[in-house]
Amino acid sequence: MSADLAFVLEKDNIKLPRHIRKKNLIGINIIFLIILKEALPGIVMQNFIKLIHYNFRKI
Repeated sequence: MSADLAFVLEKDNIKLPRHIRKKNLIGINIIFLIILKEALPGIVMQNFIKLIHYNFRKI
């Protein structure tokens, strides 16, 4: 088993497009291994969807 690539890649500073810069952003990294270890099939995606809906209500 190895680390998720998102955590071992070198940081790259980029300039976001103007229409994105002033918005609140959330990055979600769904690691396939988490889905493989689900106790209940589909529960990971269900919870990510709930997280997204919760955050949209806060905007």
